[in-house]
Amino acid sequence: MAESTNLIIGPAGSGKTTLLASLYHACANMKPNTTKIHAQFYPQSEPARRIISIANTIVEERRLPLAASDTVEQFTFDLKIKRNRIFYRTHSMTFRMWDGPGGTLFPQVGQFTDMVAHQQFRTQLVGALRGANGLMLCIDSTDPDAHKSLFRSLPDFLFETGQRELPVTKAYICLTKVDRYFYRQATKARAAAEAPNSARARLDELMPTAVKSALSNFLKPNVKIAISWCSPYGFMPEGEPNYDEDTDELRRASGVADINAWHPYRVLEPFMFLMGFRIPNLTVIRARDFV
Repeated sequence: MAESTNLIIGPAGSGKTTLLASLYHACANMKPNTTKIHAQFYPQSEPARRIISIANTIVEERRLPLAASDTVEQFTFDLKIKRNRIFYRTHSMTFRMWDGPGGTLFPQVGQFTDMVAHQQFRTQLVGALRGANGLMLCIDSTDPDAHKSLFRSLPDFLFETGQRELPVTKAYICLTKVDRYFYRQATKARAAAEAPNSARARLDELMPTAVKSALSNFLKPNVKIAISWCSPYGFMPEGEPNYDEDTDELRRASGVADINAWHPYRVLEPFMFLMGFRIPNLTVIRARDFV
């Protein structure tokens, strides 16, 4: 089984832990006999096992967890994917995904009282980046101040590695909460998310040129950077968000349908991309062309 160290980063509230919970749920709800892809999530560490509990809580309470990670943790899990073309082919990879408080890398003024612990967290994450094969950056697509936190913090984090070129072979930028971003478009929301280059256009609004330049300069020129929307809530069959803005919850159904109705949107693709899969209709840019 291949092993990969992948670092997941992003400002507080950008959806890092929720992405993993959504990944587990998406895998658990696949029907192997009716889908071309069947994925299985196998937790290998205590933090990864807690992801299952978080996913179940989302289903039961119909809303995302409010508490962000307060420590740096290593989520170790195996992801096995069977892809049916003519014959089934199985791909497996062990992910060692680091996560921590968003403020560790994207601090806000007055956020930390224990600066010693904060620096220890940051040192762990910087060390993880020095050896990371894959990098995943979560950005809240609805956050009007995302550009400020990225500009203030991401280049400093990269420079702290002390390396001129990182070992990262693939990078993925997840624009989270697409269900909320296109909420006003109702039944046309999913179509808006799947319009060509819509994710790249939104990223251009959220990520300053100086941040793009810093990221591309620390990657090998041929490294592929993928950009896409993703959503823990997903969309209804008619195309409208599976989200109720009035209650800030998943839309409700009755009986077992209330559990089956959760279909996260494009949460498996980031991991498949890092595993080497080619993803249809995905915006992919070489690091040299990123700016």
